[in-house]
Amino acid sequence: VESAFVDVRSSAGGASRELDDRFLAKVEMEQSFDTNPMYWLLHEAIYCDGCEAGASSWSADCVLREAEFRTLFGTAIGEIPASDAEGPLLFTGEMVFPWFAEDFISLGGFKQAADLLATRADWPNLYDKDALRDTKVPVSAAMYYDDMYVEQAFSEETADLLGPNCQVWVTNEFQHSGIRDDGKRVLDTLIKMVRGEVSIPS
Repeated sequence: VESAFVDVRSSAGGASRELDDRFLAKVEMEQSFDTNPMYWLLHEAIYCDGCEAGASSWSADCVLREAEFRTLFGTAIGEIPASDAEGPLLFTGEMVFPWFAEDFISLGGFKQAADLLATRADWPNLYDKDALRDTKVPVSAAMYYDDMYVEQAFSEETADLLGPNCQVWVTNEFQHSGIRDDGKRVLDTLIKMVRGEVSIPS
């Protein structure tokens, strides 16, 4: 992101900072919807946990429309033109939105199916919590302290549910992409924890 902007001088002598075309091209290449449209279609649905949770209802889009976030992310939902936005440019991470069907031609044909999934409320439970509670199976887990995608409190709840046989490695050495960044170190550490070869306080 540090090299995402370039200084552009106008014919009138003024200057502004704009996103570099090379940066935009790299961002576009990272968008996998052209080859993997199922990511957009199922991204929110896979987190629907039981009927009590209800429908996803395009939850990320709903959150950005709340007053607390609208002023920060108004450009993302089309309520504030980019030219009128104030403050820093903020990204929405892995979130998906209904208007992607209009922006990505590969997703247009899935719009009806996506809307049906977003309104479905009769989801089964993802996990049998009673079966997982106080597991007798040795478990080790990495909890990335600064993970922008996984709320730490939720990770702690899961570890508590699993009970004393769940060892947790809390670290800020990695972000959400720890396995991708240094999979060998992460997995080696977790395997050694399970084997009792290393003790890491959590």
